Amino acid sequence: MAVHKCNTIKLDRERPINFGINQTILFCDEFQIDLPEATELIQKSFTGKSLKGLVTLIYTALIDGCRLIDQEKDFTKEDVGDWLDYIEADEMVKILNIYTKSMPEGEGEKKKTNME
Repeated sequence: MAVHKCNTIKLDRERPINFGINQTILFCDEFQIDLPEATELIQKSFTGKSLKGLVTLIYTALIDGCRLIDQEKDFTKEDVGDWLDYIEADEMVKILNIYTKSMPEGEGEKKKTNME
């Protein structure tokens, strides 16, 4: 597998993070839901209405970040929850911005680059 560039966030250390199709599949699989349900759960996650959704969203994005740079996953979902207990506010904003930039701008438009 080719190694790709990837965004990073500071948790216990700098970690690769990626939101995209493969990450969304992982997220849907975690909850055994389809895309419309996942979209609703992600909205709840970022508004604080689903902590399990938020932890799982970031967990799957971290897994996909590791995949992109060919790095072995060395954390659990519980680790992610622990890290989020102590995350700096600016890092949480960074995660939201990376997620937002990963979304298509609109019908027929190219996906924004998620590289900062």
